[in-house]
Amino acid sequence: MKFFANCIFSVAAALMLNPAYAYERKFELSFGTSQMLVDEVDRVDVKNSKKIILPTTGALLISEYLWSERWGTMLAANLPLETQKFLVNNELVEESASATCLLGQRYTPFNWQITEKASMSPQIGVFVAAMVGEKLELSPTVAGRIHINDDSGFTMYVGSSASYGIKGYVLFYGIGHRF
Repeated sequence: MKFFANCIFSVAAALMLNPAYAYERKFELSFGTSQMLVDEVDRVDVKNSKKIILPTTGALLISEYLWSERWGTMLAANLPLETQKFLVNNELVEESASATCLLGQRYTPFNWQITEKASMSPQIGVFVAAMVGEKLELSPTVAGRIHINDDSGFTMYVGSSASYGIKGYVLFYGIGHRF
């Protein structure tokens, strides 16, 4: 966990100290939806059972500070809108789903110009996820998305993430604006 934190803060510090990374729009705010597939269960009678995970819909808020065209620091909050559901022995099991927060660095390897005013780029990121429930669980997370933005600041994206420690996968999409 310390390794991920050191990587995130080292890249952020290097980018802050180099004024060559001036970028005209410094902040992006976006809202979206997520489909969470999390294998973590609190109930002891279900914990080690073979189960089918049903997606949990969530509301996603992402804020990002843009260090340059290629680098950004992201903070995301994923708030579940329904209970977490599993099928165990053909019975529906429900429990409350935990909110998740992510903090980390994202990198854009290249941009494709798709029109005169819009570009599309793949983005990858390394994050620390905090699952907020009865107890706080931290987990390393990787994410990727296809991001489209135009000269007016409009953005939209679709992507996915995977967390190692909490055994979770998330599919997400949304729209936003760069300021």
